[in-house]
Amino acid sequence: EMDKTIYEDDNIKKKFYFCMIDGSHALCGAGSLIRKIDNQLIDFTPYILKSLESMEIGVN
Repeated sequence: EMDKTIYEDDNIKKKFYFCMIDGSHALCGAGSLIRKIDNQLIDFTPYILKSLESMEIGVN
């Protein structure tokens, strides 16, 4: 139900969710991959995937 409240935006076309887990710690998030900007669909998938691939959890 909460997602419906957060993503009540007609410009959002595709959402993603992720969790990076390191032992008992986790970093989770969500966002949109495709947005409509100036009547064009812009796909942010390559940028999001590259960002996620470069992330590390450094918990000590």
